[in-house]
Amino acid sequence: MVLLILAATLWLGATLRFPLQSLWLLLLWVPVQGWFQLNVFSDSSATVLIYEFMIVGLYLVFAFHAWRSPQEFGPPRVMWFAVPIVVWALLLTQRSVALNGSLLTLVGLRTYLFPLPLVWIGYRAFTSRRQVENVGWLVMLQLVVIAGVAALQFAGV
Repeated sequence: MVLLILAATLWLGATLRFPLQSLWLLLLWVPVQGWFQLNVFSDSSATVLIYEFMIVGLYLVFAFHAWRSPQEFGPPRVMWFAVPIVVWALLLTQRSVALNGSLLTLVGLRTYLFPLPLVWIGYRAFTSRRQVENVGWLVMLQLVVIAGVAALQFAGV
């Protein structure tokens, strides 16, 4: 438990200090998440929780930075397109609770609404073409390594 609290504190501190680089780290985590899920953790929920914790940290830090510097980190206008999705999900909540129960309804709301702020964060993720190219190259190299490891595992080596 202490290790988890320490990791959470370190992640929030690093994200607060380096928000864009933390987002790029999240982009690099997503392709390898499945490998860790299959080979390191015996429970798939562990990798999902790591991913979701990283996202929650980014949401908190970007909201803090948007409050301090709205021009640089504030939500773009395109986020207004998410309002009908939020309204739709909230209008269906009462019926969903009646049909499926509160737990399944909360899972559904999480599925539909939790990723929406990623549009905002993704919009602010890169400030130059060079940053996109650098992270893109890292992702491409990472995918080559992942494909090689998967092929070796499939071959039984």
